[in-house]
Amino acid sequence: MGRPLLFLRGFLNSLALAGIWVAVAMVAESRAQTGNFLSLWQIQGGDAPIVATKVKGTCTIRFARSKLASAVAEGDSVPAGAIVSTAEGSSLMLISADKTGAYVEAQSTLRIEALATRQARPHWALVTGEVVVGVTPAQDSKAADFMLETPVGEVSSSAATFRVVFHPAELDATPSFGLECLAGLARWTPHAGPEIDVIGGKAASLVYGAMPKSTAPTGTPPSPKVMPMEGVALRDLTQVAVAIASATALPQ
Repeated sequence: MGRPLLFLRGFLNSLALAGIWVAVAMVAESRAQTGNFLSLWQIQGGDAPIVATKVKGTCTIRFARSKLASAVAEGDSVPAGAIVSTAEGSSLMLISADKTGAYVEAQSTLRIEALATRQARPHWALVTGEVVVGVTPAQDSKAADFMLETPVGEVSSSAATFRVVFHPAELDATPSFGLECLAGLARWTPHAGPEIDVIGGKAASLVYGAMPKSTAPTGTPPSPKVMPMEGVALRDLTQVAVAIASATALPQ
């Protein structure tokens, strides 16, 4: 009688253990669907490289080799390689370890190319939409500038607050680019044409010629227009800049 009882007890323990693993798997799947998942960075024991905050509406994160997108929750970490997108009426703020802050506006997609290091500022890429960036002076004066790529060129800065807008070609529309600098200096290096320095209070805009849908501009673009910021655009950018400065001043 002893052996059958021991066998039965072992069998029941195996069932219980299997049930625990099923429950763990269900919780993990649920967290992945809601965005409350551990990033690879966290699993490896590192600190959160970028923190998501002020999350509003539907904001998602995915990686280039995966079509699975998960919701971004307040306080989630965003590692290098992540692609962050915001839906209509949605937005969020990203705070880097070096206190670079970014407000990702509605219907925008931002890719994290590289994290901040002691020798370099963050390197991000605006795929489409609008983003406001606040770059504070680096502790190391030799650190490379912050870099924001776009399909039509790069924007770099060592200390500035600016908005970058890129809308690709869709249907009969033409792709357009805009750079508004509230304070400091932002340098735009287009893929074709000379560098343009946009200082605080100025804005540069450019509309490219017509081209097939979903392709990047080619050839020499028209000369960009640089003019003072004023009115609603200036007030709106100032409000966002204040929000970024407040968020980056808080300990993460």
